[in-house]
Parts: sequence; structure tokens; C-alpha cells
Amino acid sequence: MLLVACGDDGGPVSRFPDTGCAADSECPADAPYCRMAACHVCGEDDHCGADQICVDFNCVSDTTDTCAVDSDCPRATPDCLILGSGEGVCVGPCIDAGDCGTGAGCVEATCVACAAVPGAALPGEDCACDADCAGLGATCVEGTCDGDCQLTGCPAGLECTGTPPSCVVCEPDDRPEGSGCSCDAECGDLSCIGGLCGESCAFDETCGARECRHEILVAPSCQDPSTSCVGNGAGELGDDCICNRDCGFDAPFCTGYFADGARGSICSDTCGAEIPCPDGFACCGVDGELHCMTTELADATGARCL
Repeated sequence: MLLVACGDDGGPVSRFPDTGCAADSECPADAPYCRMAACHVCGEDDHCGADQICVDFNCVSDTTDTCAVDSDCPRATPDCLILGSGEGVCVGPCIDAGDCGTGAGCVEATCVACAAVPGAALPGEDCACDADCAGLGATCVEGTCDGDCQLTGCPAGLECTGTPPSCVVCEPDDRPEGSGCSCDAECGDLSCIGGLCGESCAFDETCGARECRHEILVAPSCQDPSTSCVGNGAGELGDDCICNRDCGFDAPFCTGYFADGARGSICSDTCGAEIPCPDGFACCGVDGELHCMTTELADATGARCL
């Protein structure tokens, strides 16, 4: 920006004293630009830093905290982002949320405003910040909420299923037991358990001639007992087993698992925050079913412990 005044002869007169320079090379390092026969800090905007402009031959800040339109913003942060609060802030390209300031997140290198109402976005819905997502521990990953749908539910048209559970599209069907599935609605009156249609249960009594088999990684289902089942009822907590009848009163469920590439089963019992496990055992599981087991087995199977 250049400000001048007229002299007695009508010609321009500099506001700055005449130091007699004729070229930039005649000026000192702290005022390297010769303009109107005087040495100055700057002569145009390009002589200043990224967040500055040249005003009256001096570099001044061109940043602003608030804005209404893009034209209010400086070159370094040229976009006016309207936050959920209604306030506008100047932003530029981003690497992470720290580049966007409070109330905004970074999605695909672009600053995006966080939602006006936090905690309303369900798993699979759009987000800008972790705070946008519903559920304890939910995070915003690449613009989509990633959380435990068992705690929050799913958006309309999606069903919470799988291990670990996630929101998936589910079309109603009537698939028979043992058929592959991704959600309960595909199995008619049955449930989708571990990727297969099956009959859900809690105890043997609900399965008729079959037994209710529990698994560390999936919900329990009715299955035919193994032909090698001894059924002496002597198994204690943590003992190997083949069927529920192998296990005693204190650990009545023969609970299956996969660990280190092999399948096994141990006598166990369900547990929870109000029903702790005996000393030496932890309450662990996945998909809502918790069982008593050693922490070593939990680590090997990928189960989470209370």
C-alpha cells in the first residue's frame, strides 16, 4: 500500500524523509528496499512474511481470528470455516486437527467444523472430531465414526453385528441353520452367530436334545454335543473339556476358543462387574459374552478383560 501527498508544484511527495537512495543496493539490511528515494522495510506484500502485508512501507500482521467470508482471511489461511457455534475462523490446509484449532477437525487435509451437538453421530456416520461420535471411547477415523455399536446402536437401515461388532447393511432373509450371514435379519427366526445362522441360547435347557455351546469370541448357540463327550461333570474352572457335561457346577460351560492357530475348550462360567472370577482368573470376552479365564488365554484369543 503506497500513501503519498501532493507538493506545491502538484507532484507527489513521499511521507518518508528523502535519504537519497536510487536503488535497493544502496539500502541497509534492516530497510533493504528503496522506494520514493527512501529506504524502507518493504515495498510490496511479497517482501513480507506469509502472514503479513506491506502497509506504509512496513510489514504488519494480516492474520485474523474471526471471519464471515473467505475474503476476510489472509493468504496463509484463506478459507473462512463456520464452526458449529456459528463463529467463523480462517483456516488453511491441514495435517491434523491441531492445524484447525478448537472446534474443528482435519479430514482429508481439509479443516471441517465439529458438530454443534457433540456425541450425536452413530458408528459409520460422518464426523469431523472425536467428540462428534456417540459412545465411550468412540473416535473419528478419516471422517467416519468408529465406535462400539453395541453401546450406541446403528443408523437407520444398518444392524450391529459381527466380531468385533460393526454396523452393516442387512437385508431380511430366511437362511437355514449353518448358512453364512452378516446379520440376524438374514437368518429369519435364527440369529447370525459367528458368521453362521444358528439358534441362540443361554443354557442347555433351551436347546432340547442339543447343548448350549459357549464361545469366547462369539455368542452362545445350540449345537449337537460331540460323540466323544464323557460327561462325568468333574471338570473345574480352566480344565479342558469337550462338552458341557464334562464340567462341574462351579464352571458349567465348556467354552470354546481359538488360540495360537488351534481350537480348544475349557470349563468356565459367565462373569461380570458384579460377578467377579476367583483369584487367578479374569473376566474376559468379546461380543457381550464374558467368561472366567486366565489372562494368558485372554491375550492368546484376543479377548478383552474387565
